[in-house]
Amino acid sequence: MRVEDKNSKQDNWFKHIAAREQSGNPQWQYCLENDLSAVQFGYWRKRFLKHHHENNNP
Repeated sequence: MRVEDKNSKQDNWFKHIAAREQSGNPQWQYCLENDLSAVQFGYWRKRFLKHHHENNNP
């Protein structure tokens, strides 16, 4: 997989994670409504939190 494809995939998941947080819906409900795997959502959510933690704490 090319770096551009990985970045695009990451950006797409990070957008979903931010949208889920803004929606206020539980993770399971957001995944159901958006036809997403709850397991993959959890995986990307961990990466999202780690990414934001690393970028906000030098």
